[in-house]
Parts: sequence; structure tokens; C-alpha cells
Amino acid sequence: MKFAILSDSHDRWDLLDTAVTMANEANCAVLLHAGDLVGLAGIDVLAKFVGDVYFIWGNNETEQKTFADSMGAFDNLHLAGGTLDTTIGVTTVFMNHYPEVAQAAFSLEIHDLVVHGHSHEYQVKKLDKRFLINPGELCGRKTGVSTFVTFDAEEKSVERMELGL
Repeated sequence: MKFAILSDSHDRWDLLDTAVTMANEANCAVLLHAGDLVGLAGIDVLAKFVGDVYFIWGNNETEQKTFADSMGAFDNLHLAGGTLDTTIGVTTVFMNHYPEVAQAAFSLEIHDLVVHGHSHEYQVKKLDKRFLINPGELCGRKTGVSTFVTFDAEEKSVERMELGL
């Protein structure tokens, strides 16, 4: 199973739309968004993904109730609140916006895939067959580079995807 992993889109709907298109073209079955989608327009963009989308709150989603109400029209969108801790296919997944929380979860050695955002800095750490991933910032505001990753759960591989700003 292939995952698209995104974070920190911060209202850049053009880049989010491009990332969703690229994830669909890469035959990703699941999309994970690790927070800071920020605005409601992102719901419509995420809904264009052909598979299931799991997303969590970052530190910039101020209209949380409105977000939850807006999702009702889309069967493929799943809001996990502040933390996602689940199994998707055969992959155990933990996702939280904050690096410290994700690092603590990774150190427990019980999840195959641990995801975070917040720092806007791309990072992949592999230990045995387990991964800690920050896909970098989709918005490109801090680093000047818009990125997300694809994760192949069967091949245990990560590919960094860059978008033009």
C-alpha cells in the first residue's frame, strides 16, 4: 500500500491541489495530512483524492467545529482530531502535528509509520523497518521548497516529492 504524506499546507490550495493530483497519479491509496491545513477550502481539495484521507489538527486550525461540519459531505475524509493512532491495511500509523509527540511515539517501537509536521523541515528517520517522517512543508513559506512524500509500506521506501512554487 502506498501513502501520500503531507503537512503544513497553510492555505496554499494551488499547491495542495497539485499534491493531491500527484498522489493520485502515483497510485497512492491513502493520504495523510499532519496538520495546518488551516482553511475550510482545503476540505474540497482533499476530497479530490481517490482514496481515504486522514488528517489531524495542527496549531493553526481555528475553526475546528466548522471543519468537522463541512466534512460530512465526503465519505473519504476522516478527521482524527489531535492524534491519529490506527492501523491502515497492515501498517500501524501514528500521526501528531508536533515533533516531540511523534518522537516519543516512535521511541515506543510499536508503530510502523510515525508522522508529524510543524517544523516545516523535511526529515526521514528509519530504524529497522519503522519510519519517522516529517514530509516538510507543502506551503513552501519557511524553506522556499514545497514538499510531500510518498511512502510504500510494502517496499519500505520513501520518495520526496517537490512541487514548484
